[in-house]
Amino acid sequence: MLYADRGYDYDLYRRRLRERGITPKIARRSQPHRSGLGKVRWDTESAIAWLHGPRRLRIRWEARDDMHDALLQLAYCMTLARKHPAF
Repeated sequence: MLYADRGYDYDLYRRRLRERGITPKIARRSQPHRSGLGKVRWDTESAIAWLHGPRRLRIRWEARDDMHDALLQLAYCMTLARKHPAF
């Protein structure tokens, strides 16, 4: 299943997704904003934003993939530590 906003509301995109066996959940342009897609989309976008919040990950200074992966894991741990209360 793929969630998308109104910018992708074209029959071409829907058809191509169905050809690949993916169910499109794309908001319609002429419909009011009560589709509920924003709730699902916000969770995904916020998770990506939290992981790429540190400047070093956003700009991708590291040329080595293993170093970038290590920094990404560190950012993930820091994000979890901030989001969960201390024991």
